[in-house]
Amino acid sequence: MSKYQLLNEDKEVVDRVDCEDISDGYHTMNELYDHRMALNIILFKMMFKLDHQYRKEDAWNKPLIMKSVLHNDGSMFKGYFIVFAVTNVGQISYHYKMEHWNKFEIPIVPNITYPYDGHTSQDIIDRLMKL
Repeated sequence: MSKYQLLNEDKEVVDRVDCEDISDGYHTMNELYDHRMALNIILFKMMFKLDHQYRKEDAWNKPLIMKSVLHNDGSMFKGYFIVFAVTNVGQISYHYKMEHWNKFEIPIVPNITYPYDGHTSQDIIDRLMKL
């Protein structure tokens, strides 16, 4: 169960809220995260298949689509892994709990091959819309 702090105008903690069950009347936050993950599983798998189809074999020493338990700098969030793609519009990455590791059928690397380009959540949305 996820707990998030609510802050008042003076940045004082006023309560804690379980966000997993918050709903817009149609979907809970958990359902929306599950939808996002399912879409990302398909996206990364399709991107990998296309990349594999058009790249030469000698280029595979540095894949463009990958997953790892470590960022490029060797850091990571405990219990999570990262899925990562380099596209013609920039990097796209997401973190998922280790329990979902086997759902992403993409190359595994010891750590992400490329340094983080500083992308934000909004950057990823913009890049996805440009693909």
